[in-house]
Amino acid sequence: MQMQVPVHRLKHALELVEPAVARGKVTLPILANVLFRGGKLRATNLELSVSADLAEASGDAFTLPYKTLTDVLRHIPNAEVATLERDGGKVTLTSGGTRVTLFSTDAGEFPPTGRGDIDGEGELVDGDRFVKALVGAVPYTATDKQTARPVLQAVCVALGDPIEVAAGDGFRLAWQAMPLALLGAGSGVKQLLVPRNSVQALERLWKRAVKPPSSSGQPAFSNFRQGASSDAARTAVARRMMRVRMTAGGASFHFGEATLYTQLLTGEFPNYQQLIPQDLPRKVTFDAEAAYRVVRMLAPMSAGKQGSNTLRLEWTDQAMQLSARSEEWGEVSGTVAVTTRGEPGSIAFNVRYLLEFLAGKHGLVLMECNLPSNPARFTHAGSPNLVLMPMFVKDGAPSPASNGAAEPPEVETPEEPEDDLPQEGPTLEDTAVDTPPAKEPDAQSLHQGVAAEAAPPAPSSRTRRGGARRPRS
Repeated sequence: MQMQVPVHRLKHALELVEPAVARGKVTLPILANVLFRGGKLRATNLELSVSADLAEASGDAFTLPYKTLTDVLRHIPNAEVATLERDGGKVTLTSGGTRVTLFSTDAGEFPPTGRGDIDGEGELVDGDRFVKALVGAVPYTATDKQTARPVLQAVCVALGDPIEVAAGDGFRLAWQAMPLALLGAGSGVKQLLVPRNSVQALERLWKRAVKPPSSSGQPAFSNFRQGASSDAARTAVARRMMRVRMTAGGASFHFGEATLYTQLLTGEFPNYQQLIPQDLPRKVTFDAEAAYRVVRMLAPMSAGKQGSNTLRLEWTDQAMQLSARSEEWGEVSGTVAVTTRGEPGSIAFNVRYLLEFLAGKHGLVLMECNLPSNPARFTHAGSPNLVLMPMFVKDGAPSPASNGAAEPPEVETPEEPEDDLPQEGPTLEDTAVDTPPAKEPDAQSLHQGVAAEAAPPAPSSRTRRGGARRPRS
């Protein structure tokens, strides 16, 4: 068997399947290989599979080690043509003056990669909007696999017309309705729990699989007669379509020259609609960039030695003061211009959560809340809506710093606060109740949903980095 393929095409196909190649120590050595078969290049780590179009791979199936192959191709110019010739358990790659012989594992040992690349099956959606919504929810998924239930480590896609995308980690809940129809007809699936790693792989693949199909599956301009509207042609190209196919245990996303198949997490995502506070009386509107600059300035103080990661917000009709205290450094504050509805008020949040929400945003942010102990709601055009748990703040000024010469430490390396410092407000685990959520849910009702999926915390008054309570091991 002999195959000839332009080096640049082979490199591009390898780049597309890279997110699915198994890393580190693997139980099945074959997972470190890529499979050439049926006009496609394939890779899988058992949870995630990616296939990329490679028409030249239409002969006998064979596998090659991904890392070794990419290392060899790195030194071969893109303009060259590579010849791969298989002889038994070896494949010889020849290009120009380069000749390399690699061991090839039997293609029969390569695991199945799902039925994700069957042409013509599935439902068509606007891929740009769909991928953006999934990626926007990833920061709000739980990252601690030892304490969080699997459903909180996934992005939830509630099927329907429109679809809704949600994620939560026990202290935050993000959700967004998208004007897309995804019904899962015939699959019996009502929601997709897509692992966060699969969403990140999908984002990377979406940016690199450049061949844009139209809604008919043909090249974008093939449906337009000569002289057809240029606006219609631009619309077809601008809206890259994605074909989504669902099964009981997995989902595939086909677009351009690639297909990603992922296993879905099992379980039931919390009923997040019951956790969203409604008709909140206090409303504060402010500029996202101005608030981000102030929060970033205050972050080192709140997260310093004997800091608490707590940021206090107090507002009147036209201004909001943000402040942070530290037993070591004292107090620092900044002011942001606001417009308000309702009475003046105050609330405190974990500084890291505010930084992550405000980062990269432009324009106005609306914060809605009631009491300092109730969750607040944040809204920003083009971003997921956010429900954020508050932190409790004890009155009293911090004691003077014992050593004023040192500089505040970076926010990324905070130490644990003392017991008499401000503490995280009631975590979603700490305040579980059995009553149904009220129209304006407090911390107790919010617990009943998102954080009921997380492991219960250990009875400790100390907070860990980021402000969350230590979970029970």
